Amino acid sequence: MIRSHRCLVNFFVLLLAASSVVCAQLANCQNYGTPLNSTDCKCPAYVTGRNCENVICRRYAVPDKDRCACAPGWYDKYCGLRGCRPPNEDQMDLEKRSLIVVFNTKTTMKSQLDTLKHNFNEMVSKIMRNSFGTRTPWIDNYIVYGFVKSGSNLHIQSEFVYDSDDVINYLNNLELFDGDATQPLLTAVKDSQ
Repeated sequence: MIRSHRCLVNFFVLLLAASSVVCAQLANCQNYGTPLNSTDCKCPAYVTGRNCENVICRRYAVPDKDRCACAPGWYDKYCGLRGCRPPNEDQMDLEKRSLIVVFNTKTTMKSQLDTLKHNFNEMVSKIMRNSFGTRTPWIDNYIVYGFVKSGSNLHIQSEFVYDSDDVINYLNNLELFDGDATQPLLTAVKDSQ
């Protein structure tokens, strides 16, 4: 009886030794990759490399170990579109926001600039009134982004301030330039953030 147990123990030890040899011959996959053979791995989505060592981050995210550090508004491990889940409002303060003014500083925009300067405080006051007519000061700061494209040159003027009067002061000193007939407005809106 003792002899049969000794054989069983020897078989079990032999089995463990054989299985560790088999595991050592598989590729060392990272980021949840699956070993295909001794050198290659099958990588999950958004991961590349022979051993799945490269994480691919989307939407301007930065790789951080086995996941991505997402830009504001993007979620999940690789900064993809968020599925239907409850909102995660703990990640950012939604009470205060920035108001971004993107303005084309082409010389032909002088009358629009004068109108903006004249009406800016009233416009901000109306924006900050809720449906009941009471003022809710949700604007924490302002970004003014002036741009004009002339040939291959893009001239940018930008300022970050905390008060609407400072916006008007900055607009009073905004320099206008000659520019092309078409201007890169959508690019400027994206770059202003």
